[in-house]
Amino acid sequence: PSPSPMDVYTKTDEVTGRVVRRLRPTGLKGRQEDILWVGKTTTIEEETSYAVVFFPGDLMDVADEMKRAGTEYQEFSLERTAFRIAERFPHADLWVVRAPGMDCGGHADFDIFLEQGRGTAHLGALIENATTTLARVYGLVTSAHPLLTLVGFSRGCNVVKRFLQDWALLCGTEQGAPSRGPASRIANQARAVAERVVWAHWIGGRIESFPSDTKTLEALARGITEDGSRGVRVAVHDEAAAAPASYGFLTSLRLMGVDVPCGMHFDASEPSLDDHFHLLDEWDPTLEGRGQRMPK
Repeated sequence: PSPSPMDVYTKTDEVTGRVVRRLRPTGLKGRQEDILWVGKTTTIEEETSYAVVFFPGDLMDVADEMKRAGTEYQEFSLERTAFRIAERFPHADLWVVRAPGMDCGGHADFDIFLEQGRGTAHLGALIENATTTLARVYGLVTSAHPLLTLVGFSRGCNVVKRFLQDWALLCGTEQGAPSRGPASRIANQARAVAERVVWAHWIGGRIESFPSDTKTLEALARGITEDGSRGVRVAVHDEAAAAPASYGFLTSLRLMGVDVPCGMHFDASEPSLDDHFHLLDEWDPTLEGRGQRMPK
């Protein structure tokens, strides 16, 4: 039979037997993106569904493209990284968003995902349409509207920042009422996604990857220190030598009464690209494993 136009391929991990499916769903205004999906392996006794959305960094692409281009760090292809991330979240579906563009130097360009409101709304539409394909083509039922954990690595952390800024604007204050006006449809679509974000993780983020605007910082602090009903929990994971990149963000939140959990890894005196990539092996979303450190 002819493959679905949205189904690019399916691969199985030789070690774990887990399957990753590469899809090409449609988002805003008919725009398609490559997304990889790995289904959850365990269920929890809750009616709520969970999903993790991972935004990769520079050089990271699908395995065939990395091999064709002779790219370094092929062990961190999107497929192999998907299995790494999925192991840490067995109760959640995993969506890996391939960067829409990449220049000749391997720098990831997340394009629409960095646009205020539009990127968040685009992601929501992509997940909805991808879940429809999973059900229609494979008979796999997964939630189109789960609670979301955002995970960014390196340049992908910029998308996490943008989404949290959308969340602060649309959901984190009392001004988050339904929008009216020419951009109302996009804003309301973005709000429907942003209000489901419950966790955000930065892995190897750069200085520009962390929110510094007062609105976002105050909204995060309120959500964490009050009843948490509108809150997003956040955590930072990095090389110890690169930790200053996050200090401004961490210090600002500490001054607002919030200690953000931090996992700092490796003892090298200088950051290295090897250590940077191997954060994907070392990080622990629960911050109960190796490398836990709470810099003051």
